[in-house]
Amino acid sequence: MFQDVALFLHLTVLHNMLFGLRKLGRTAALAQASAALRRVGLGDREADYPPMLSDGQ
Repeated sequence: MFQDVALFLHLTVLHNMLFGLRKLGRTAALAQASAALRRVGLGDREADYPPMLSDGQ
């Protein structure tokens, strides 16, 4: 399923994740986002922008 409409193309993958976790505070949000990206195999793609990822990622 395409997610382009749900992502901010001008934000990195990590910052897209952090956007939804703002209420946790910066430190907790960063820990949660990084852990989630590692779980799905995208831990090394945090600095990439959504258009840089394949549809399967």
